[in-house]
Amino acid sequence: MRRFWIFLHRWVGLAAAAFLVLSGLTGSILAFENDYDRWIHPSLWRVVPEGAPASEQTLADIVTRQVSSDGSPAKVELIDLAGDGMAQVFTLSDGRRVFVNPYRQSILGVRDGKPSAGDKFFFTVRQLHLSLLAGVWGRWIVEIASGALLLLIPTGLYLWWDKKRVSVKWKASWRRVNWDLHSVLGLYGFAVMVTLAGSGLLISFPGPLYFVTGSAPQIVEALPRSTPSENLSPNFLQPELDKFMVAAEAALPGSQLIRVQLPRGPRSPVQIQMRGPNASSSSTVYLDRYDGHILRVDDANNRAPALRAFRTNQAVHTGAIWGMPSKILASLSSLTLVFSVITGFIIWWRKAKT
Repeated sequence: MRRFWIFLHRWVGLAAAAFLVLSGLTGSILAFENDYDRWIHPSLWRVVPEGAPASEQTLADIVTRQVSSDGSPAKVELIDLAGDGMAQVFTLSDGRRVFVNPYRQSILGVRDGKPSAGDKFFFTVRQLHLSLLAGVWGRWIVEIASGALLLLIPTGLYLWWDKKRVSVKWKASWRRVNWDLHSVLGLYGFAVMVTLAGSGLLISFPGPLYFVTGSAPQIVEALPRSTPSENLSPNFLQPELDKFMVAAEAALPGSQLIRVQLPRGPRSPVQIQMRGPNASSSSTVYLDRYDGHILRVDDANNRAPALRAFRTNQAVHTGAIWGMPSKILASLSSLTLVFSVITGFIIWWRKAKT
């Protein structure tokens, strides 16, 4: 029986080795996808809190006045609200992004709407991770490799039980060190690797999530519409941004404002995204652009269980479930997978040569 498990573990591992190494490397990079730019360009993202920040309408007016578009005032379409110590990012209708210090009411920098070299790099890494840059067939290969990992881990634990090595004997020969590394990495990393592989499969095949929650995916509702008054004056001024934000906070007490999307058309609503203390995804408050009354509240905690389970599973897989600690854990576990595959390949190669 043991020979059978050795045979299965060895050849499944060899068949999936290249894909698992690529998946682990790209996964370790993508865990911090949204953080690299902040680390590389702290002057754009980091600010020193100095007293109370300016009102959102004041900041929007500064951007509108100081950043022109073809000689005319710029139009703000999206505002990413940051926490203490972070700049706010205003996205304009032409795609440019304006970084603003909300305390000093100053513009830190402006980026054009073209994808940067970093954007292109992460797009390529993401596509490698999802589909090996090979479309549907590549995606199937990735899913099969994930399934292979779910088979490799229990068979590896079964084989580990014979020696039960829990540490690396660093003063031994390199072959013994390599063997110990393979055993120890698999032992200490198996739980998180199972979680990452299983959650990745559930993103592509969410049926089991829907079965467990006993619900179906939620149908996406159409956006609510703002209603212009028939007596609307040509000189009408819409409510200030801060009024919309106060109304959204009242609709979801205890939630943090994270994004404001301004209307593009006369009937578009103002959309404010918020994150609650116990939600794995953001909620959205829709408000009438003309008088600021609430049109609809999509509370993340009140969504269908199937959708909540899917979003939570997605956050687990990307490492976003607990912020930076879970990102670090996901990245290290992805690298653990890479070294496990490499050490396993060396073990096979050594035996194949003898």
